[in-house]
Amino acid sequence: METSNNISSLRQLLDEDSSRLISGEVQLKKGILEWMTRDTPFLFQSLMHRYLGKIENHICGLEEFCQEEQLLSLKDFNRIMNAFIEDINKKLSGCTSKQVKAACLYEGIREICYYKISAYQSAAAFAAAVGLNKAGQLFYQAVKDEKAIDEELSRMAEHDINLKTLAPLALAK
Repeated sequence: METSNNISSLRQLLDEDSSRLISGEVQLKKGILEWMTRDTPFLFQSLMHRYLGKIENHICGLEEFCQEEQLLSLKDFNRIMNAFIEDINKKLSGCTSKQVKAACLYEGIREICYYKISAYQSAAAFAAAVGLNKAGQLFYQAVKDEKAIDEELSRMAEHDINLKTLAPLALAK
């Protein structure tokens, strides 16, 4: 089990959370790059390229924040993000069709978006509470980015994946 320093202020909690956010973003980037090598729909590939750009922006902003905060050691592992990625990979290993794999990815990445929205909202609130307006804007922008990706994934899942996934069922009847 990971041991951490004592956290006695909201600013220390924000610093700790920011460190975890960076490691989570790095882990997610690696996961997405691996998932994109699979046989996935073009629209998914296109959205993931855009999402990777947003993730890179998040990483750069978080690194800048951590430098400003003079954080000397960053977490190299985010257990929560790792659990999401492992869950997606486990599900993918059992998927037998391209459409079901895509649906699995859409579902899993949307779950990750919800986690990240919550984490970035908390970070934005903490930053505002301690007067770090620039950091608060960074975290709030990440919330907006995650919500936008979630909306696009939702639209794709409803219109592209669900219809194609149900098509084999209709043929079987």
